[in-house]
Amino acid sequence: DFIRIAKSHENYKHIPLILYSSVGDDGLKQRLKNLGVNGYMTKPTRYHELLRTVSKALSGNNPSVKQDSNKDTAIKEDLVEARPIADITPTIHQSPKAQTAGDAGQIDVLIAEDNEVNQMFIKYIMEDMGLSFKIVPSGRLAVDKWKLLNPKIVLMDISMPDWNGYEATKAIRDLEAKLSRPRTPIIAVTAHALKGDRQDCIDNDMDDYLSKPIAISGVRDMLAKWANINDLPTAQVS
Repeated sequence: DFIRIAKSHENYKHIPLILYSSVGDDGLKQRLKNLGVNGYMTKPTRYHELLRTVSKALSGNNPSVKQDSNKDTAIKEDLVEARPIADITPTIHQSPKAQTAGDAGQIDVLIAEDNEVNQMFIKYIMEDMGLSFKIVPSGRLAVDKWKLLNPKIVLMDISMPDWNGYEATKAIRDLEAKLSRPRTPIIAVTAHALKGDRQDCIDNDMDDYLSKPIAISGVRDMLAKWANINDLPTAQVS
């Protein structure tokens, strides 16, 4: 019903529509083609499938569009001019200082995060702020890169493969004592936001806590509070 209304409304018919369903059958796909739906995905959807489907819908190069010659041409012309109503992807303002770190020298921020979408978002934040950084997908790699890159601060996801955030933090604290290195601020980043979760992070020798979904302002506050990283450009989200 929503698709029929949207496609018949003058103000909304230009906006591509993608159906996201836990059911995948040929009958449903045919109905969607007849309705002029621009894309179709089944759950669970991988990041690359999402990106490919959205890209095709926005470009008009999608076989799911109804193959009626006149209507197909009109829809594709509409899609060329289509713009999404809301876009949560940050506008990247590249700074000449921003860099993804190699394996030598000190960096500003080490990020341990295994989720691809979260990795992209934090990458945009770091680039927008002009910071040097390294993103790794596991706790064990976070410890390895901490030893090599000597970051000013670590943003540590709690739930990760290999070693989780608590295990990685313990390994870093043990190495700090063994190597006589100063304490690195480690900020827990987790989807758990219950009353006792922050205290759990502190009890596991972390310094502070950010709940997901993370906010740009929250990251800025942690950088200023724990790593004395101030005077950052204001990140902008379209």
